[in-house]
Amino acid sequence: DEVKQAGERHREDVRKLLEGRLGPLRMQVRSLQAQRQRLMRSELERLAEMVAARGATVIRFPTVRIVPPKEVAPLDEAVRRWRSFDWVVFTSTHGVEAVARRARALRATLVAGLPRIAAVGPATKAAAESVGLTVHTVPDEFLTDEIGKALGDVCGQSILLPRSNLAGRSLADDLRGRGANVREVDAYETV
Repeated sequence: DEVKQAGERHREDVRKLLEGRLGPLRMQVRSLQAQRQRLMRSELERLAEMVAARGATVIRFPTVRIVPPKEVAPLDEAVRRWRSFDWVVFTSTHGVEAVARRARALRATLVAGLPRIAAVGPATKAAAESVGLTVHTVPDEFLTDEIGKALGDVCGQSILLPRSNLAGRSLADDLRGRGANVREVDAYETV
């Protein structure tokens, strides 16, 4: 129980460190010298630099790798038909990056405003905006299954879902169940 409580305190300190809210705790943070920290997500690079500066040995341990899909033809077709969709729903920054990369390779223009764009959360919205897309909706809760509600009435609409080869089907099933014509394409593979 004591070990569990210490781990929870450590996680809370790391969270505050990442948020830049260490404040009075800064003096309480012990040296990390001779400790090993395992970071499992590339987004934690800032934390890796911070704990290394305090003396820790940082072991980077990526658990997944993002690669292009084995078959790009379905994604290429979707990019070429970009304007034919009513909505494009991005469920990750990786999906945005993959679509933008294929558009550049095809010399296709992703027109801002057409189709409407939905993003699962703020990071995905920022990624879409960084490639010139206007995001029209983000769900109140940043969950894939909440996107359908944010889209409103989709009956008869054409929706593109560029996503991972491992993505669940619940969003697509929900949209189809509400009368949408959903085109799912593997934009990238998670390996």
